[in-house]
Amino acid sequence: MADKRGVLGIFQYVDDLVGAVKGLDREQRKKALIYAPTIPRELEEALAEKPSPVRYFAFFGGLLGCLTGLVLTVYTHLRWGMFVGGKPLVSPAPIALVMFELTILFGGLSNFLGLLIFSKIPRIKIPDHYDVRFSGEDFGLFIPCDESRFQESEQYLKDSGAVEVISGD
Repeated sequence: MADKRGVLGIFQYVDDLVGAVKGLDREQRKKALIYAPTIPRELEEALAEKPSPVRYFAFFGGLLGCLTGLVLTVYTHLRWGMFVGGKPLVSPAPIALVMFELTILFGGLSNFLGLLIFSKIPRIKIPDHYDVRFSGEDFGLFIPCDESRFQESEQYLKDSGAVEVISGD
């Protein structure tokens, strides 16, 4: 994204940013980059994105951990059977404990992996249009476009309440 050209609007208030995002058409909204110190609820609703697929990573990782715990304990009991006073060889109590622990472990690790994949972390190169004010109190909206649409995008951002508008690279 760092090599794209476009227009950057710097907003002081989140309400102005939300209004600007709502005014973008669907295609522009997908391509636009939003910079904010935090993501307020109003901005999430304005973006109207689908829920993250990371939850599936956590679910299937936990399921894999549960099955791994079951297979591992049953195989271990059957392979190296230790007969203890007439009790069943495959007892549910220790199996449930190992299954629970591996469910939590695999679910957590796969959730972390999914988070890294879908949030594109780590971002190796910071985009050239990034401003350090976005880490503090200001918000930014970068609309990628070609030179023919610079003036139109600049005017849109100014009308939406941008404090400052920067065009170019």
